[in-house]
Amino acid sequence: MQEYPDQFQNSNSSGKGFIPFIRRRWKLLFFLGGVVPAFLFLVFIITAYIQWRGVKPSADEIIDSMDRELSGNLSERDKTPISIYDRNGILIGELRRTSLPEIRPENMQNYSGIVWALLASEDREFYSHGGVRLKAIIRALYQTVLGRSVQGGSTITQQLAKLILSDAEGGNRGDSGVKIRSRNVFNKVSELFCTWYLERKFDKNTILAMYLNRVFLGFNSVGFDDAARKYFGVSASQLSLGEAALLVGIIPAPSSYNPTVSVKRAQNRQKLVLQLMEANPDLSPTPQKLNVNLEIKRLIARHDIQMKEVEGGKIYRSRIGKYPYARNIEKNLAPDFNNEIENWLRNQFPSEEIKSSVLRIDTSLDLRKQKIAANLIEKRVKAIRDNFEKEAKELKGKNNTQEEKDLLKLIAAGTNGSMISINPENGYIETMVGSYLYSSASPLNRALHIYRQPGSTIKSLVYSLALEEKIINPLSVVEDKAVSAGGYSPRNWYSGYRGKMLTRNAFALSVNTIPVMLLKEVGVGKMVNTMQAMLGMTDEEIDKRIDGRANLSMALGSIEVSPIELARIYASLASGGYRVDPVMVTRVKSFDNQDLFVYEPPEEKTPVIDPIAAAMTLNLMQGVISEGGTMVVKNKKLQELAGGKTGTVQSPASAKKRWHRTGVRDTWFAGVLPNEVTVIWIGNEQGAPIPGSGGGNTGSVWQEYSENLVASGRLDKSKFLPPLPDSAYKTAICADSGMLLNPELECEHPLYNQVFYPELQPRFEQRTEEYLAMMRKAAEELVPREGESEINPFGESGPPVIGAAAKKLDMSNAGGVELEDSGSIAASAPQEWQFEEE
Repeated sequence: MQEYPDQFQNSNSSGKGFIPFIRRRWKLLFFLGGVVPAFLFLVFIITAYIQWRGVKPSADEIIDSMDRELSGNLSERDKTPISIYDRNGILIGELRRTSLPEIRPENMQNYSGIVWALLASEDREFYSHGGVRLKAIIRALYQTVLGRSVQGGSTITQQLAKLILSDAEGGNRGDSGVKIRSRNVFNKVSELFCTWYLERKFDKNTILAMYLNRVFLGFNSVGFDDAARKYFGVSASQLSLGEAALLVGIIPAPSSYNPTVSVKRAQNRQKLVLQLMEANPDLSPTPQKLNVNLEIKRLIARHDIQMKEVEGGKIYRSRIGKYPYARNIEKNLAPDFNNEIENWLRNQFPSEEIKSSVLRIDTSLDLRKQKIAANLIEKRVKAIRDNFEKEAKELKGKNNTQEEKDLLKLIAAGTNGSMISINPENGYIETMVGSYLYSSASPLNRALHIYRQPGSTIKSLVYSLALEEKIINPLSVVEDKAVSAGGYSPRNWYSGYRGKMLTRNAFALSVNTIPVMLLKEVGVGKMVNTMQAMLGMTDEEIDKRIDGRANLSMALGSIEVSPIELARIYASLASGGYRVDPVMVTRVKSFDNQDLFVYEPPEEKTPVIDPIAAAMTLNLMQGVISEGGTMVVKNKKLQELAGGKTGTVQSPASAKKRWHRTGVRDTWFAGVLPNEVTVIWIGNEQGAPIPGSGGGNTGSVWQEYSENLVASGRLDKSKFLPPLPDSAYKTAICADSGMLLNPELECEHPLYNQVFYPELQPRFEQRTEEYLAMMRKAAEELVPREGESEINPFGESGPPVIGAAAKKLDMSNAGGVELEDSGSIAASAPQEWQFEEE
């Protein structure tokens, strides 16, 4: 027999063991182990119920509104659209307030494919449970308490409850713009109360119809009918089983599974849903046959899904998401802009207030300008696309015809453009073209939401900072020469280097070496801080954008910006050095003519750069469109009241190899007119090389657009430059020599209203007087003596009054410095970047 230690043998008799402790303390242990948890659970349930009761009135408004829509019981107010007007009072859009949904309880049999796919994938017991599945709830609560990601398992009614409560509580909006309710235990339980409420209030088909019309399916689409039209160009009742399965597959993760983000992931999800449908044929409301592989093939054929293997992976192309459709907008004269107005409205007001109160929205858009801009972007991008299509047709009969043909079609499809104009005085957005042609793909508004390297258009910011620091002025002498530091050697878009030249000419010619040297003098940190101030970014936002790439390559556009951001940088210069915040909506009125929103400009503007430096930069921009610039404008009237900057980003070697061609990836133009800054981008979204340059592609669009405005006679030349401080020195110069304009000097290209810091006035006057003295002396030496021939020794062209004489004159006293290559550059640009101007 086994012997035990004495302490165990005597534990019961001594009263000091475990069992006696249990006997003595059983009431306390029962209280702690049973009553307290039960009490805490009761408190938890009561708290969650109180939370539900607090939000129930708002939820009831949403639920009643959904019920009215399903029943078709719409008031006259419900049927009255929200009117959107441009700045001149012209109706540009009508936003549907509400309408009879296509999917309703009484016609559910028309959507049997959607219902089958949804039930098989999300809730197979929908028609038999009471709104919840107990096991799934316990698992979800357990995961939430542990702080883990919640697993699937919510019923369709629970998902509908969550959608309603998110809207009722005004939940935070995610990247999609859809309101998202935070995940916590109390929210989970309050959703149960809402679920049971819905189950008691409505029959199953009504709940199902509400959900089908309310669920978010990615790509800014809400409900299955909206998604069907956006993705596939058909109504929900016309969806094939394969299309229905693809849409249902989006539900768990709309930002990842929608086909406009990833065709591959969407197809994988589609296949999974189709397999679940095949395994559950009894869930189909009507008898249907399903062949999984056939449905997948039908979708591929119907929407032209193509896949090509290229170096480093695969590329996809399809027509999904490229069908013209605007969900709620009936009259729609500015689709991209009106989409943004709808998004703004839904962010600004609760949905029920939009339905019940909002009648009229006044906006900043100028429809006349918008039409010109949209037509020009379409014409230019179409011309580039047509050239690729023509090239593809000409490949017939050559080797690798189909492969090359497919690549050309992909390049053509990926070529797009955008344009945005902003008034620097008040921030009003006057034109907004988000894409080549408006389609349901336009929720990706390329004027606002694409981020690309801006190339040489960013040089205006670099020069303005150097001007502000008085490192240079427009008439300083700078030198274009080789720069090599830290392994980074910027190259010019032309061959070699051109030596000494005026700052004004270096900017107009878009020399690459000089802005790099200027940024070294200014400091990369100052450029980053100024960008942050101009764009109103937080520290976190600018750090994320720079992403450790704060180096001298920023002088040539290595940091990505969107067209609206680049427009804001130029608007800061055109406004006289103040930050310009974009404005789209100026006023919102209600049915009873009350103001629900009125835009109020800030009482004080935020200065971001010196106003004289900003004005000098605008003067430099005038040189770009004049003789010797990268985009010469022949229209003299336009030359007098405009300035601009081209930008071209070359395709890296890897892209040229992948796409079997050379060319550029992005072309830009930033143009300034009186009270208007315009930025245009044309490029390839897949990074494929396209022909052209900033001057040829985007510059030509801006020139034609601006000539239309000049012809209207509404541009005031005096407003090209912003208001200046009294200390500013304003004068006229000769662009050929850089001297002050003088009657004694011939000048082919005079420039008026040129701005400088006041301390430069005596230097310029002295330099011009020295120049005149030299010219007088040269003229005296050329007077013929008695008996000599009067033939001009310089020939028919006459004496070198400007050009040659200027070369003899030491122009280093112009108030600037000659930048030398000294020191090293802290960080070099990645090797694939090749910044070459046109």
